Amino acid sequence: MDESKNVRVYTEEIMQEIKQDIKNKGFCEEILNFREVDLHTDISEQECYAQDTFEEHVSNMNHIYAVKVEHKQNVNVVKRIMQKIVAKFIRFYIEPIVEEQVQYNIEVVNAMNQIRLYHIQSQQDIEELNSTERESVYDITQKIQMLEKEIDEIRRNHK
Repeated sequence: MDESKNVRVYTEEIMQEIKQDIKNKGFCEEILNFREVDLHTDISEQECYAQDTFEEHVSNMNHIYAVKVEHKQNVNVVKRIMQKIVAKFIRFYIEPIVEEQVQYNIEVVNAMNQIRLYHIQSQQDIEELNSTERESVYDITQKIQMLEKEIDEIRRNHK
């Protein structure tokens, strides 16, 4: 128990030294500011389907689904030390949340990949049906022309 008290006092002393160093250097108290985090919130509001846009989004999802617990940023030494200290204190709480988010992201990406494959297969099926339909229309047109000729011939013979 004595060791944990020493570690705790030591940690508190380090925090005090860092806070004093921050004050001495004239930094503002708001060291970790969430407004500094760059969030990409560009939500597409297209009114019609675009295959290339869909493919681009699915491709992006396949590359960025894994959320990282730690992000390396180019910040000054004091900020980096503060971030590491805060990260160590909250890691036990954040890590399971991040792991759940990554698992959810994986499932969403897999679902989107299945939707993409379904879409591709549907397009191929439609093309095949259209091809078969064109062949059927051609065959029917040929039969109609043949029947019209027969009708014309029958009319000529009955006159």
